[in-house]
Amino acid sequence: MPEVDRWSEVRKIAAEVVKHFEGCHLTSYVLEDESWATLGWGEAIPLTQHPKTISQAEADSRFNKVLLRKETQLRNEIPAAVLDQLTVSQLAGLLSWRYNVKDSAWLDVRCNTRKALVRGNMRQFVMWHGKWVHGNGGKKLNGLRRRRHIERDLVEGKTLSDIKKANWHIPLYK
Repeated sequence: MPEVDRWSEVRKIAAEVVKHFEGCHLTSYVLEDESWATLGWGEAIPLTQHPKTISQAEADSRFNKVLLRKETQLRNEIPAAVLDQLTVSQLAGLLSWRYNVKDSAWLDVRCNTRKALVRGNMRQFVMWHGKWVHGNGGKKLNGLRRRRHIERDLVEGKTLSDIKKANWHIPLYK
């Protein structure tokens, strides 16, 4: 599959996962203990922009821009030799996760999840990836646990079609 088509398919799958878990909020909201607001399809915005209301078309446009930015970051931050070895489903799982992780946490030199991915150690990546289930304040969030489960399944080689057939709509995933 040509590289452009491959990443187009990655974005399509990742977008479906992200939208499944984020939902779309046309008016910004702030979760407990967060230092930012959320708008549209899970986009973090500064508190100084809250409250803000946008249209569905603007939410969709903003989502596509953020997803493309996160893809570009992922492609720049992880060696091509590692990314080239991964399937479309694996890359989609990584992109969904990257969409959800704040840049400051991901780029922290102590980030073991990133270190494992940079080395191409997918087993270690999956182990560390599963620990990203806490909100601000350290509380485990069930929605993040379920999202990480889907992303892990993708990274471990399952297709989104297989995941959806087996259990996409059961409580474990939503």
